[in-house]
Amino acid sequence: MKTLGDILIEEGIISEKDLEDSLKVQKKNNLPLSHIIQKKGIAGEADILRALSKLYQLEFREKLEFTGMEEIFLQIPLKLIQKSRIVPFSLSKKQFELLYPILLIYIRWMTLVTF
Repeated sequence: MKTLGDILIEEGIISEKDLEDSLKVQKKNNLPLSHIIQKKGIAGEADILRALSKLYQLEFREKLEFTGMEEIFLQIPLKLIQKSRIVPFSLSKKQFELLYPILLIYIRWMTLVTF
């Protein structure tokens, strides 16, 4: 299976030397490779997200445009929801909240109690 580094090299985003150096830093600091590569300025956030979407075989969208809350939830790929086991929960002006399904039990319970 390919790694994030392999994909970034294939896409011409980073060099093998960049990956090698970043992996050395990762060993010392125990940080995610994506954070190291971005912090070093080798690749941008969109480059890394695009590579991660390829790695996990998910659709990548540079920008999501929507007009209502329902529309935002429909924009989240089902594969992403299934793989990460998350459920879209709420949206405020600038924040999108996700919920792990195990917590749904507690929300249902709270809803029943408050009625």
